[in-house]
Parts: sequence; structure tokens; C-alpha cells
Amino acid sequence: MAPLISTQSLSKSYGKVTALADVTLSALPGSLGLVGPNGAGKTTLIRILMGLAHPDRGEVRLFGLDPAKDAKRVRARVGFVPEDDAYWEGLSAVGAVQFAGRLSGLAASDALKRAHRLLDEAGLEEERYRLMETLSMGMRQKVRLAQGLVHTPELLILDEPSRFLDPQARTAFTEWAGRLQKQGTSILISTHELGDIEKLCDRAILLVEGRLKAQIDLPDLLKRSDQWELQPIGEMEKATAAMRSIGITPEIDNDTFLFMMGDNDCTKIVFEFNKRKIGIRRLSRITPSLVDILPQFLSRPR
Repeated sequence: MAPLISTQSLSKSYGKVTALADVTLSALPGSLGLVGPNGAGKTTLIRILMGLAHPDRGEVRLFGLDPAKDAKRVRARVGFVPEDDAYWEGLSAVGAVQFAGRLSGLAASDALKRAHRLLDEAGLEEERYRLMETLSMGMRQKVRLAQGLVHTPELLILDEPSRFLDPQARTAFTEWAGRLQKQGTSILISTHELGDIEKLCDRAILLVEGRLKAQIDLPDLLKRSDQWELQPIGEMEKATAAMRSIGITPEIDNDTFLFMMGDNDCTKIVFEFNKRKIGIRRLSRITPSLVDILPQFLSRPR
């Protein structure tokens, strides 16, 4: 499968500030998260992918195309939802989405039909007929998401998409994005909401101070953990003695043991507890979050 996005020694500076430094990466179609602290270079990378900024040196390809030289062909295949709250006053919500469709080459009637369908999915009912400047920030964000999708792009690029959404709207957004993925739309999402990255993305690109720190396979990494929890049935003192007899000294949180072990130790615990006639209510691996695992990548030397 050909890469969706590839860069080679990509570098970009703004005066004395280095935004990107020798970034080389390759990402297949699918769902990709872009993470890193403020000033890491995430928005600069997105702007270069969209042909809105040009690198000082290095190469970038989207669908195998140069976004600077093939801007029209690239943008026909990409939907872009920027972080900024930008809109034209005087347009209704449905008019703004239709206008985006017309800019993408759709006929007026097709653009209007798609605008209504997408705003239905976004949960905007009568609000779609209100002027953009009268809508709340969260409503305008939903309109921008619809604008990015109106021409049915192969790739949707989202820069802080849930920034203005309340918890209910964020849940609806992640469900919507999940449906898009199942329909074959690739997604590149840049956000500080690491929970959204976990829910939506297969891989994550970590940028720090303009440099590529890591490309992370999320499903594989998030399920890989040696931390476990166990809830015994019965006396905690007897259960603690059983754990220590096989070389495990757990932390105790109320009625739950927290400890580190490998998969092979599971059998030892079950055998020891059965031998001592101690019941087990729950024995399960603790799945780490992206918040838990990012520090190990941030601490790696360049």
C-alpha cells in the first residue's frame, strides 16, 4: 500500500524560530494522530501538507503528490478543518456548508443536499438557518466539520476539532469520525485531547520542538502492559500472604491488589489461591492510556 503521507528531511523556520527540523516520516491510509506540546510544529506540518506553507528544504508528498505543485489535485481529495474560528458573516450555517461545496466544484443543488445531510448528522436542526455570527462556538465548529466533509474527501485533516465542543458534542464527534473511518475516509487529527487520539487513531506521530520523536503503533502499545489488578474474595491478609508466597508484593487499594507481573504468573496466582481456598472476584490487566505512555517517548534522547 502506497503511503498516504510521506516527508523526507522536512524543515521549516520562521525567522530564528525552527518549526520543523529534518522530519522524515511515512504514514499509510487510516487514522493518524499528531501529538506534541505547544510549539512542537504540528500546525506547521498541517499547513505544509495543505500547501498553505512551503518548506525551507526537504520533500513532502500527499497521495504521492507535491502539495505545492499539485495544490488543486491535493485539495480536491482533502477536507481541512482548521483550528481557527473563521467564517463569513451574512451566511447561514447551511449556506456556509453549501458554499464550501461549491468551492470544491460541486453543483449548487448537490452542494445543498450534502450540506443538509451533514448538518443532520451534526445535530443542527433549525439552527442551520441562522447566520454564522449568531451561532455558538460549538455550533460553528460543527459547521466547519461539515464544510470539511461536503465534497466527500479521501482524507480529513482536523486541527483541534473538539476544542469548542461540550462533552456531549465531543462524544457525538468521535462517533461521527468513527463512522467516517468505517466508510474508508482517512483521518489526520492534531489535538491535545489524547482521549480522542486513543479512540480514533491507529498510529500517532509525536513531535517535540519541531523534531520527530516517535511514530507509535497505538493498538499494539496500549494493550501491552505488565500492570494487573486483583480483587480477592475473603480475608485480605490471607490473600496478601498468598501473593507474597509466589514472589509478588502488591500495592493495596481498598479491596484491590495492584502489581506488576508477566502473563505466565497468572497461572501461579490462580493455583496458589485455589490451594489456599481463596476466591478471586476479578483478575485483569490494566490497560494504559496515551497519557501513561507518552512520557517514555518524551524522555528518549534525540
